Amino acid sequence: MTSRQAQFQEDTYFRVMKLVQAQPNISQRQLAQTLGLSLGGVNYCLQALMQKGWVKAYNFSANPNPNKLSYAYLLTPAGITEKTALSTRFLKRKLREYTELRAEIKALQQEANRGGPHPLPEGEGKRSPSLTSPNAQEYRCDPTLPEIHVINLIALIAAGEDSRHQFKRDLAHVDAMAAELVAFANSAGGNLLIGVADNGDITGLTASDISRLNQLLSNAASQHVKPPINPLSTNVHTDQGIVMVVEVAQGLNKPYMDGQGRIWVKSGADKRQVTAREEMQRMFQASGLIHADELPAGHSRIDDLDQAEFSRYFERRYGKPVSSIGIPIDQLLQNLNLARQGTPNLSGMLLFGKAPSNQLPAFVVKAVAFPGTVLHDTQYLDSEDIDGTLPQQYQRCIAFVKRNLHHVQGKQSFNSPGQLEIPAEVFEEVLVNALVHRDYFISAPIRLLIFADRVEIISPGHLPNHLDTEQIRYGLSNLRNPALASHAFHMLPYRGLGSGIPRAVAAWPKLDFIDDRQGNQFKVVIKRSVQQPGGTFTPQVTPQVTPQVAKLLQAITGEMTRQALMDTMGLKDRKHFADLYLKPTLSDGLIEPTIPDKPNSRLQKYRLTATGAAWLRSL
Repeated sequence: MTSRQAQFQEDTYFRVMKLVQAQPNISQRQLAQTLGLSLGGVNYCLQALMQKGWVKAYNFSANPNPNKLSYAYLLTPAGITEKTALSTRFLKRKLREYTELRAEIKALQQEANRGGPHPLPEGEGKRSPSLTSPNAQEYRCDPTLPEIHVINLIALIAAGEDSRHQFKRDLAHVDAMAAELVAFANSAGGNLLIGVADNGDITGLTASDISRLNQLLSNAASQHVKPPINPLSTNVHTDQGIVMVVEVAQGLNKPYMDGQGRIWVKSGADKRQVTAREEMQRMFQASGLIHADELPAGHSRIDDLDQAEFSRYFERRYGKPVSSIGIPIDQLLQNLNLARQGTPNLSGMLLFGKAPSNQLPAFVVKAVAFPGTVLHDTQYLDSEDIDGTLPQQYQRCIAFVKRNLHHVQGKQSFNSPGQLEIPAEVFEEVLVNALVHRDYFISAPIRLLIFADRVEIISPGHLPNHLDTEQIRYGLSNLRNPALASHAFHMLPYRGLGSGIPRAVAAWPKLDFIDDRQGNQFKVVIKRSVQQPGGTFTPQVTPQVTPQVAKLLQAITGEMTRQALMDTMGLKDRKHFADLYLKPTLSDGLIEPTIPDKPNSRLQKYRLTATGAAWLRSL
């Protein structure tokens, strides 16, 4: 086996052991999907790890079915030791690459300051690598790449730029090409379309342009990206000229750097340079090399955990008492990624700690209810510092919300306690997401703020780089704290798979999501209905409307696009629909856009406001 093959095998072992430790009950099929390997390859890897004595498989099914067993994979003490060694070697290798690159850059800068190197013998060092040269081996134009037809290209361009698609009229400098490749590789991968203007117009390329860009792409991928990557390209012929589509896969060896040692990542449709140490931590976090929830919880000890509560959880989840496993409690906690070498990690302390705030004072919830609509109000109605384990924090947050929101009769009887003005399910989903997915590298509390017109839940840490607010609205997610999430699934009303936010939106559409990257926080704003002077809780007074507006209000269900509304109402003329139906309904406050700051977004939809819903109920 070559050193390169051995290194790849070692990396695969490390990633499998990392996932198994974070999620002991993960299936082989889930492992294969996460790692991008075949099911047979994962099975082979697990068998190899078990033969080495690094992993053991346990059947934790309460009533085992011989035809369908359910297994949990646990790292053995030897496996945990080996995983630590693998992680150390991986990090050393990345640091060595970084050091070598910085030294090379410094030498080139000194050489440039001296006026450049001495002339080379004729024929040496004067030729840019061709596609067939050894230096270009990391770049290839793959004949098996699926053919992109013009109609597919036009549809792709019509969708606009996003974090997976970037338009460039042309690229002339290798540094500019390398920066785009690095940004995609450090994020979720994507396609670079060359020959397309920023506004989506196809400017096209000539055959000579393609030859030049092929050389540029080859040089950038193999010599100006560290470690080298392997982009694929295909050329699409259009009436306006050729469009080169460069496909860059998400990298496995993050972080990638350009020739000047800069790290780039995608930020929406743009890219940005990573400069802060915190950003570097997030890069390692995103690549699965480090997670805040696995770091030691201060100077805590196993005795700081509520072992009785852990035993109840273990028996409830696995169907067997801890005593039947036959291994010490500290070893079992380590196998479940809740502790390491006798010290609870952040997950273990937050889930089972006797007094988590003693070791982790910043990881609490600050809850305040204000009488008005501004944060700087000098008075407040209620305030509570909510600490304890995450299940305790969750229960106390729900209690705080319920005692500070209105209760309405709805369709209940006169003597009933009433329904919460905003469905409790909304807060269940949003609060659990905040507790499980916040950035625990940031020592700051979650804030739960209740105003007269809204509720704000503010979590430390913005969305991971490849996610935006529209994607999470439709269920895309990123597992920032895998160990914590794997246990929270069984302790909180947490269902995972990114389904919490869509459920909250379905229950209460008046939710706004704000990804504050500059402030490094993520905010959920839950809008309340209007409270009238004197404390009466009622929707806004319903206005008189035109027949056209009434028709639109009766047609809208949930969130609908402009085209969906027109189709439902049987209308064809877009201008007629906008002037007589859509604009008057918006100006009357009867409907609202789902993306108010981007009125012309292709993802724009419309939904009823409280006033619009009240008008419908008045019919």
